[in-house]
Amino acid sequence: MDYKWRIILAIAFSFIILLTWQLFFNKKTDKPEAAAEDTIPVISVVDTSETVIEIDDIEPSQESLIFELEPRETEFQMKNDNMTILLDLEKGASVWGITLHDYGISGKDDKLSLYPLGDSHPSGRGLLFSLNDDSLKIQRFNSENVPFVLDTSFIVSDSQVFIFSQKISREQPIEIDISEADTATTAMEVTEERYYIKYILPPEGYSFQVSAWTDFSGRMRYSWSMIWQEGMAVTEPDLKIDPGKNRFFIAMSPVGFRYFRKSLKDVAEGKALYEEPAIWAGIVDQYFMVAFVPRNDDGGDFHSAVNFVSRANQEGSHPYSADIVFGPLSSDTLKFICYTGPLDETHLSSTGFRLDENVQMGWRWLRPISKTLLWFLRLLNRIVPNYGLDIIIFSLAMNIVFLPLSLYSQKSMKRMQELQPKLQDLKEKYKGDQKRLNEETMKLYRQEAFNPFSGCLPLLLQMPVFMALYQIMKTTIILRNQSFLWIADLSRPEATIPISLPFTSTPGIGILPLLMGVMMFFQQKMTNTNPQQKSLTYIMPIFMTYIFLGFPAAIVLYWASYNLFGLGQQLFFKYREKKAKQAE
Repeated sequence: MDYKWRIILAIAFSFIILLTWQLFFNKKTDKPEAAAEDTIPVISVVDTSETVIEIDDIEPSQESLIFELEPRETEFQMKNDNMTILLDLEKGASVWGITLHDYGISGKDDKLSLYPLGDSHPSGRGLLFSLNDDSLKIQRFNSENVPFVLDTSFIVSDSQVFIFSQKISREQPIEIDISEADTATTAMEVTEERYYIKYILPPEGYSFQVSAWTDFSGRMRYSWSMIWQEGMAVTEPDLKIDPGKNRFFIAMSPVGFRYFRKSLKDVAEGKALYEEPAIWAGIVDQYFMVAFVPRNDDGGDFHSAVNFVSRANQEGSHPYSADIVFGPLSSDTLKFICYTGPLDETHLSSTGFRLDENVQMGWRWLRPISKTLLWFLRLLNRIVPNYGLDIIIFSLAMNIVFLPLSLYSQKSMKRMQELQPKLQDLKEKYKGDQKRLNEETMKLYRQEAFNPFSGCLPLLLQMPVFMALYQIMKTTIILRNQSFLWIADLSRPEATIPISLPFTSTPGIGILPLLMGVMMFFQQKMTNTNPQQKSLTYIMPIFMTYIFLGFPAAIVLYWASYNLFGLGQQLFFKYREKKAKQAE
């Protein structure tokens, strides 16, 4: 088996591994590394093993309530540079809608609606708070049933602050002991309670704060709960995937910072349960996320029990409907830091709390490479604000970086060609004895001080870079809706020619994969000097083109550009070699 054959087998085997990784990678969940002690100080962990109360176990109070503050408006809008949040004042100043200004539906210029789930299911509300009387196991307050009014608003450190409130009067029976008769009688007690919900919205970004509290304590033992209904909107409606499989419940445990990521489908089928306190929890799809970080009264860590509820199997529910329930939490004030935006590591890192773990950068050993390449692509984009051109420039930079390896590979190939006559003689001499042929071949390699596998080294060193590029171009949001020439979206497979091939998930054939296959063919023609391997000159480009049809267009653009520059290198090497021979 000569050098060229080994190179071709190495390429084929590497891409079989890559294809297998592509098919099964999303099923892998990495555990984040243990953090340094000063990363996130664990101040308090709520032990919920005996105090978890399911929402269905808490009965609402049957008392009649009088709302003393009458709302003048039914909705309220908060807005910063990056998003608009619509609140439903009739349902406890809960979140009714979230619109992102800098993102749209693929192929459209409309602003992206991240919440609610959809126009056909507008009943969901986010950030609904309830106050539970743990002694009587009744729900004393549920913001979904209480209209709120704007109490006050002001600005602190450029952040907008909005406080909503409602004053509630109620009558409740109490027992009065009559010590003389040693009996008890019942009297009615009128109580007044005031509930507050506060939002703090920074001037930019996708995170905000919300808190709820009351001035009533009474004689009850109480705890707070919060529910976010119906998850979030389908952000890629034209993508032919099952959002039930491509949407995930996420959480992080304070114990070892274990990362939980399970699909809605697995939760709906009972295959995945989260049974630990959480630093944060939420729901995520390929590009966007809603997540909530509970905090205590002074802003410190306050880990909460979390219950994920998929309503996909309930009659009349949206197939992707999912609720996130926090609590019960025994605190005077229930506070959350909320993130409702893109899976962009720059925004998530600034928010903190390890939320950037949700950006899928590959396996643990691959993440440093992925982050470095992503940083370099962003740097290029600041200079040349077109990601298509950035990828071409990046491929040229990679050719320059790997030029010493290419030169080494060329020398190794040339050395193998020089040994071909001797190898052919051995094949003729030991034609009927394969074992002896292998022994004599290895003996010849030792005598000539040649390693037949040395030519595979450049390919092996380039594979981690290619895998990291595949990961960031497939999962990070920077390429979403980024166009280049005739390609509408670099983050998706190109389907310019509307012909669907069997065993592919794309609705058409891309022009770029075909161009890449043509360049591979010419590279094969230039480098393959063995007549016995002539068929591989045609088979390998077809095989690789078929595989790349389902890859994101950005990956195909990178590999096609890399091959084009590599072809130029080979032509230059041949020209230089020809000139050297003429000089002799």
